[in-house]
Amino acid sequence: MAVTCAVALIAGFLMAGCGVNQEEAYRTEWKDTMEVFFKQLDADDKKAEKLSSEKDISGVIKLVNERIKGVETTLDEVMALEPPPSYQRLQILTEYFTIALIDQLEAQNEFNKANVSGQPTGDLSTKVQYTQNRVAAVGQELTVEQLSVGIVLDVPDAEPPEDSAPPEEETESPSGSQPAPAPAEE
Repeated sequence: MAVTCAVALIAGFLMAGCGVNQEEAYRTEWKDTMEVFFKQLDADDKKAEKLSSEKDISGVIKLVNERIKGVETTLDEVMALEPPPSYQRLQILTEYFTIALIDQLEAQNEFNKANVSGQPTGDLSTKVQYTQNRVAAVGQELTVEQLSVGIVLDVPDAEPPEDSAPPEEETESPSGSQPAPAPAEE
């Protein structure tokens, strides 16, 4: 009986220790993944600014397609993480944020393609705005959760990218990188 209790006690200590290690491992992997993600968004934003200033819509479309692939890769990496219970909300919000960002980028490309063909519609502009607002809202919620678990990302501040707004409209983009995952200030 004493041996069984001792084994159970040791197993309990090991499991508790694993929880701490699991939490730290998750924090490190999540932080590393998101820092790379936001640094790439920052680099893409600079490319988008250049393409927009040159009025190169086809270049913007190509860049947005590349950005979508990058976001999908990040989503795959995040989904492969195994969050301990204390980080499950962060995990879910991160997944939702990246999915919403993909939706926003796809809507932007639909608008850009329609603009190139000379047939942009109000519906596409509305869709872009809706997806931008959703990304901004989820990004703000993700930022709050990220900070509540004590994670601060080391990424450069960036101006909102111009490739994420319809070319004729002045709107802030939700896909710019910032020290926290909030993609834009509305």
